[in-house]
Amino acid sequence: MHNCPDCFSDVQLWSQARDVEYDSIVDSFKYLFCQECELLFIENPPSERLAEIYPKNYYSFDGNVKSLLITLKKRFDLLWFRKQISKLLIVEPKNILDLGGGAGYHAKLLQTIYPNAIATVVDFDSATIMKPGNDNTLFLECDLNSSFPEGRYDVIVAWNILEHVLTPEIFLASCGSALTEKGVLLIQTPNFQTLSARMFKKMYWGGLHAPRHFTLFNKFSLTNYINHAGLQIREFRYVQGAHFWSVSIANLFRLKARKNVKSILDFKLYRISMFVFACVDLVLAKVSKTGQMYVAASRRG
Repeated sequence: MHNCPDCFSDVQLWSQARDVEYDSIVDSFKYLFCQECELLFIENPPSERLAEIYPKNYYSFDGNVKSLLITLKKRFDLLWFRKQISKLLIVEPKNILDLGGGAGYHAKLLQTIYPNAIATVVDFDSATIMKPGNDNTLFLECDLNSSFPEGRYDVIVAWNILEHVLTPEIFLASCGSALTEKGVLLIQTPNFQTLSARMFKKMYWGGLHAPRHFTLFNKFSLTNYINHAGLQIREFRYVQGAHFWSVSIANLFRLKARKNVKSILDFKLYRISMFVFACVDLVLAKVSKTGQMYVAASRRG
């Protein structure tokens, strides 16, 4: 049994899971929990098998699908990001970095708000990247497990990427170094200390996203990692984690992926439960811990 990668304390088995969302590989993986630092992590992360565990049909949201729900989501996201960034920055951002940005959804979103900003979208595989037709957008192929893009940025978006990297402490420190003096880092990452995780961990909790999520946090462990990276938290909140509810429920009903053809995300039950639990979690986020955490951080001092 491995020791905790953060504090080297003894750990205990939290759950065991395989890839039920994409059926990318047949291996089963153990998720281990450290009571000392409250970190949840995968044993023997398959960091050398990225091309396998991120198959061709891997989900990369770009917002181009025509539907009422997508239109509403884009409008909500525009209002939300505009409000957050204007609250955190004195002047409009000139340089934006979207880490693990895939098709560039967040870059396009922020450039709608700040049309003069230059955005860099980073993903590990150029095959997943689709250029949105904006001359102010640069797409960069980069494995964030081993390298980090150069430059300084006013806004860095790390949306559901922290849990994917092999060494989150190095990743966060690199984000801090890449921020301008008054820049902000916007993070969204799963929270395993939530109702859906407790309900489904012995079956399959969607937040594991096995085996692609290497490290998962709660508020305590995430705060420690951010502080140790030389950053300070300017805002923390729990936000809706409907995706984790929906994947868990889809697996409960034995909706299995078909390799390189169909993932759980394509099933009607998933899409219906996404809408239902997004509404539920938006209410719960005001009074309890949901399956996602949002953090805005900046350089200390």
